[in-house]
Amino acid sequence: MSRLVQRALTALLAASALLFGCVPAAIAQTNVPPSGDVGTSVVGGTPASQYYPGLAAVEYDSPEFNRDDWQTCTSTLIQTEPARTGEPTRAEWAVTAAHCVTNLPLMAAESGLWPRELYAPPVQQRQFQLRVGSVDRTQVPALAVSAIVVNPWWEWIPGGPKPVEEKSAADFALVRLAQPVTLPTSQRPAQLATTEPRPGTPVRMVGWGRTSNGSVLVAAVSRGGAEACGITPDAQQGVAYFEPWVRAVTSKDSKLRTDLPLTDAMGGPIGHPTIRITTTEPVKLRDRLPQFAV
Repeated sequence: MSRLVQRALTALLAASALLFGCVPAAIAQTNVPPSGDVGTSVVGGTPASQYYPGLAAVEYDSPEFNRDDWQTCTSTLIQTEPARTGEPTRAEWAVTAAHCVTNLPLMAAESGLWPRELYAPPVQQRQFQLRVGSVDRTQVPALAVSAIVVNPWWEWIPGGPKPVEEKSAADFALVRLAQPVTLPTSQRPAQLATTEPRPGTPVRMVGWGRTSNGSVLVAAVSRGGAEACGITPDAQQGVAYFEPWVRAVTSKDSKLRTDLPLTDAMGGPIGHPTIRITTTEPVKLRDRLPQFAV
């Protein structure tokens, strides 16, 4: 594997940690187990002992690849409307990683240098859904997804004079539920951060997976540590940096176009039979240096 590809993959995984290791997870609902096998690629840590605001599992069905309720990524439901004291909160949007919902560009896919799970099955053959409400995702119903909006700055392999080192991967996308979910007051969705944690800040990473390669599947796995959140040689920016874009997309009064085609750097145009996968116009972001450069 070339050094550039290795560093690009490191940047993508680090960006995922920024999004999902630094934000919390959810609520108990009806016992509705998945209808088929549950897959996972997350290994390590210990079983989570509590809920975290908004935590949701991203799954998909793909009959062509014999996959049913396949766990692919972690996401976080976000609060997009003011919370009212003592009242339930509706959530309609979640944040996830862009590489979970876009196709690996054909040239990179055919190189054989990338893990196969990153590009198979194609997203056109995945019916995405979210499960939210419990540390054990098999105990809550699947929520249908209607649209996925990819960050306009996302690229599979960030470019620039010094690829990866000086350009953020911007590895995240917004997922819109077909129907908003109502959360009790005790389990509100996560709030968007407006500042980034500095390198060395203790964080906890949470997602679904196994405690070791040989263990059986467990529910949410948590892992604590001070060097798990963006401490890489690459310039990284978390959700807080892109908060103006998230607000622009999810605002009820937004006039931002969200029907633009994905570029080749984002995985190319994606025609999905039931879920609109698109990107947006950029918006003006804060003029500040990434806090995750070391």
